[in-house]
Amino acid sequence: LLADAWNNMGLVRWQLGRLADAAASFEQALAIWRKIGNPFSEIAAQSNLSIIAEKQGRLEEAKRRCEQALARAEELGYLHGISAILANLSNLELLRREWPAAELHGSRSLYAARLTGHANSEAIALENLGLAQGGAGFYEEAIRSLRLAEQLGDQSGDPLRRDSARLAQAWVAFAKGRQSVASHLMERIGTDLSPDLQAWRETLQLACRASDGLNGFDDFEPEKIESWQRGVSLEDGLRRLDAAILLCERGVFQHQVELLRKLREDRLAGIA
Repeated sequence: LLADAWNNMGLVRWQLGRLADAAASFEQALAIWRKIGNPFSEIAAQSNLSIIAEKQGRLEEAKRRCEQALARAEELGYLHGISAILANLSNLELLRREWPAAELHGSRSLYAARLTGHANSEAIALENLGLAQGGAGFYEEAIRSLRLAEQLGDQSGDPLRRDSARLAQAWVAFAKGRQSVASHLMERIGTDLSPDLQAWRETLQLACRASDGLNGFDDFEPEKIESWQRGVSLEDGLRRLDAAILLCERGVFQHQVELLRKLREDRLAGIA
């Protein structure tokens, strides 16, 4: 009961945005579950700690915790846990732009999810897989994976999962230089989004408008991005930098693309 109380406190603190306090609560729960021998709850605590470490920019710790949780889940044959942990690992590699590793973890996560028949886990795996395929330049394969994720969200009555997949499709289309497709997809996304998805859509909307020569140019100035980075999550910050880099490479801006790449490397390393 004490471990459950610590875990519930961690979840509440997480919802309130108090990530350091949430991590401290999960650590307390993890220690108790290890002591009494509750491996399934131990896996859940490690996974939560991994996600918090990622959001705070500590990617090496996030990966280590994921790998520890995965090893434990594989020992137990715990497919639900395996699918979720592999999805987290895939997301970590997406942040690093390590497309082959992200695709491998995404494919394995998808396989485990389909064995369990869990539609939400399957949709998450497909979304990670599609983003990895898009990053690697396989546009058609990426859109196919992401449309399957969108359909699963729709069929299961989960608008957030559906809209997340649509937003991922829009991102892949924008990265491919298909702004009109990206804009059309964003028009089909609802307004009730999580803060992370809302920040992603805002970045993509600004990028599409800038690419079309409308407005939004100021938002991609290196100095403004560097300042803006301090108040957002690692994932949000990297997406804004990635959009700026793509716009520079297309000649939309005259910024120094190497400066933006350096900002990205620093943020990934926890320097910025």
